This record gives sequence, C-alpha cells and structure tokens, in this order.
Amino acid sequence: LITINAVIGSDLDLPINTLVQLDNTNIGGETSFLWAILDQPAGTADLLSNATIQNPTFTPKKEGTYLIKLTVNTTLTDTVDAAVLLLKTRQRVPAAGEQTEASTSRGWAVDTNAQFRFINDGIADPGTIIVANADTGSLARGKIVRTTSQVTIKAGLPGEEKLPGVTLAPATIGGNMDELLMVIEGDVLSGASIAVGALGIARFIGRFGTFALGLGNVGDSVFVNDSADLSTTPGTNRRQVGSIMDKTGANRDIWFAGTQGGDNAPIDPAYVVFGSPGTLPNANRIDGLNATGAINNIPYTFRAADLTTVALVAKRFSSSGADPFQVHDEIGTVLARFDKDGDLFALGGTFTGDLLAVNGTFTSGLRVGFAGTPIADVLQVGDADFMLDGSVINTPTLNFDFTNSDHIE
Repeated sequence: LITINAVIGSDLDLPINTLVQLDNTNIGGETSFLWAILDQPAGTADLLSNATIQNPTFTPKKEGTYLIKLTVNTTLTDTVDAAVLLLKTRQRVPAAGEQTEASTSRGWAVDTNAQFRFINDGIADPGTIIVANADTGSLARGKIVRTTSQVTIKAGLPGEEKLPGVTLAPATIGGNMDELLMVIEGDVLSGASIAVGALGIARFIGRFGTFALGLGNVGDSVFVNDSADLSTTPGTNRRQVGSIMDKTGANRDIWFAGTQGGDNAPIDPAYVVFGSPGTLPNANRIDGLNATGAINNIPYTFRAADLTTVALVAKRFSSSGADPFQVHDEIGTVLARFDKDGDLFALGGTFTGDLLAVNGTFTSGLRVGFAGTPIADVLQVGDADFMLDGSVINTPTLNFDFTNSDHIE
C-alpha cells in the first residue's frame, strides 16, 4: 500500500521545494525495494534520497508532473511492479520575460484555456477549435452546437487539459440567440461524426464546404432549425448563421458565422446586366429564388429593359469584394471584364482585330447570340430577331459594343 506524505494514493497538488515522503506500508514479505522516477518536468533532475529503501523522500523543485515507479522483491522470483504513481505540482506558465519562479510564495501565472479569448492565427484554420462531445448522442457533421461545460482529458496524466464540451443547439432554445454557435466539421480522425465523449473539430467562423444542404441558391441565408441542423428555413427562434457561397448539385458551400445573429457573409451573388444597344447602364442583383436557370452554378433570370431582352450575366471572381467582375452570356462565354470600380479593363472571346464576336465573326462591334434554350425560340433585340443558333434575321446591324467608357454599378 503506497502512501504519499502518509496519505494513501494522494492525488493532491504538491507544493514545490517541500519534502515529500514516500512509503510502502503494506509489508507482506517484501525483502527489497526499488524506486525510480520515470518522468519529471524539464530541468535539473530531482533525486530520491535512497532508491532501495521502503520509505525514501525527495523534494520536487519544478512545476509539473512526476511519474514514479516502485518494484518490490527485485532479487527474487516473485518480483512485482507496483502501480505507477503520479505526483504533480500545479502547472503554471511563466510571465513575460520570466524564466524561473521569483520565490516559492509567488508562482507563475496559472494556465487556462484561452481559446475563446482570441483567434489563434498561428494554426492551420483559426476559425476552428477542438471540442469534446458532451451530448448524449453522436454529433454528425453539419450539426449546430454550443458550449456547455469543460471536459478534462488525460486526467491525472502528464498533459492533462480541459477542453470545451459541446451539445446540440436547436432553434427551440431561446438562449442560443446570444451564444457562440459552432458547426461540427467531424472528429479529429476525419470521421463524419463525433462519438459521445470523443474529440472533434467545430467551426465558429469561416467557409464550411461541400455540405449536402440540398436547397438554396447562392446568396440565400442559412439558419439553425429546430433539429440543430443547417437550413434555408428559420427555426422557432430565428438565428442566421451564414449564407450560401456556392452550389454544385445538392452540395453547398456555406460561409458560417456563429459569432453573431446577423449575416455579414461574403457571397458570390448573380448579376444580370441589361440595357439598350451600345450601353451597359445597369447591373442588378437577381435573387436566386426568382432565377430561371443557372450558369456555372450562378443563378440568373432574363429581364427586359429599354430596347433589349438580351441578358448578360456578371459575377464576381471571388467573395473578397476586391476582385473584378466578368460578364458572360447565358452559355458561359466571357464577353468582358470590369475592375472593382465597375470600369471595363479587358475583353475576352473571339477577336477580329479590335472587334469581339460571339457565335461567329462579325464585321463590327459585338453581337450576342444564343445556343441554349432560353425563354422562347426567338429572342428580340430592338428591331432585330436572333435565332437560337445565333443567326440574325430582319435587322442584322444591331450591335452591343464594349468600349473603354463602359461602366457598371
């Protein structure tokens, strides 16, 4: 029976620079003893007073955990290794510029979990943290969670630490409106869910990619529903946690922002540029819910204005807002590019000298033809009728001209 300072199996924090008495009080025929310090904090080694007696002493001089082993009857056939002991002093972190403790009465600052006090931009993805599943069931990827507790891992061992414990955060809980919410990415081994009591990765801000949301277009808001799932429909308590950034089939990329109730998500919305021939006077955002189709996963709709029903789609290259727009027709052919201020800076497509042509080579300016199935078999642009193959009947002189003076708002 091993005691530490006469207390059986003590697991209390021990003061440093204070003598510790070890003893094996259950003497039942042991004839020899061998104590060994298997591990201890970095620094000058602290030694046992005598490693081969029943009750040696030693003085821990460093903050941390000591691992001690006792073997009895080392010279006989019934040699037995006793349970390994853990002796620990309080774990602390030095203050700025401090390398050793100033005195035994003024120790280093106690270390705490600082994950939520700042975003650690030194890690691979500062928008995620390691959490423990403190719920009653597994947490699948895409589930919305909140912190409810601290969970201790490696308890009593070197490296013991506390992590945030998380549970489901359905929209039926009114308190979620002012809490930090997170979305489950998966377990730490890249699994799709976190088992009860296991460790996983949760995101509180950033891009949550390739999730089978099923519904919603680019720019649509994403909410927490009453099942703690991501949804395009709000739950009992309306809590928006992001917006859809991109979609491919049933999959959606979502900008997740669990740090607030409103949305500040950078998105890639669709635009339709339309106007009379020779000008580009408007660039209007089109709500995805009203879209009649999609180009490269960007929804669009046809709108008539002035003398034209020709629809040109403009989309941002990225979600940063600083990158330029590109304008293309409804089959995806790039016609022109505009800088972040809306000014034309590059043309694309098939050139004939300084002229741009789509679906053929034209003698002047730009004509836009169609090769898909838009709204009707024939689209009218002013007095000109365009067939689906891009050919022009009636008035073949109508042009869309992109010049350096073109500008979109």
